Amino acid sequence: MRENPRRNYLWTGTVPSDVGKKGERAVEALLAAQITAGSVSGPGRAGGGAALPEQVGRWLRDMKVIHSFELRELVAGRRIFELVVRTRPGSPDVLLTDVGFGVSQVLPMLVQSYYAERSGTVIFEQPEIHLHPSVQSHLADVFIDAARTHGVQFLIESHSEHLLRRLQRRLAEGVVTADDIALYFVEYGPDGSILRELELDETGNIRNWPDGFFGDDFSDIATVARLSAERRLRTARGGTDA
Repeated sequence: MRENPRRNYLWTGTVPSDVGKKGERAVEALLAAQITAGSVSGPGRAGGGAALPEQVGRWLRDMKVIHSFELRELVAGRRIFELVVRTRPGSPDVLLTDVGFGVSQVLPMLVQSYYAERSGTVIFEQPEIHLHPSVQSHLADVFIDAARTHGVQFLIESHSEHLLRRLQRRLAEGVVTADDIALYFVEYGPDGSILRELELDETGNIRNWPDGFFGDDFSDIATVARLSAERRLRTARGGTDA
């Protein structure tokens, strides 16, 4: 669970080292990058400076979460800001607190992915929580982009089939290689948890799927696909479905 959004944010002038365990310093990091511009993107920073709000805004737009956002100072010189968003082109500006919960949930992950130190390591626990399936898929692209462009390494604990499927797709497309990704499945054994490495090939296939990896949902999808194919085959042969 990420921290709930606030109606306004006070920036004390400090530059946070990260967005915090619950994303509570995500807006502070954005403000530091926006106000100090080049100084935040100095040695070590992956994508700080003026580029950080632009990168975050681009991903929010690509994910179709919102169209744009802006950090506005309420009173000049007071360093109290509000984060206003525009949900679609031409729509009125509203506060972050007045839009869907998913915006405030995905924002800290986008900020941290590009705010992290260059070649640093970012750890996310269940980044998919409270996010639309499409946004979960896009997160895989965010992680790939930050890793490729800024050398950030990600350690992610997730239950998201959508995130995994996007990684497999990008591998099959050649965007990443099997050497870029390591997948592990945690099983429970008599003596505690067991970490099993999943074997990925260059087409994105996993050679050693664990039993019940996706539970009933994946089994249902596979069964529907199989029965649909069988029905089409019977129809093509002139059969009937009773």
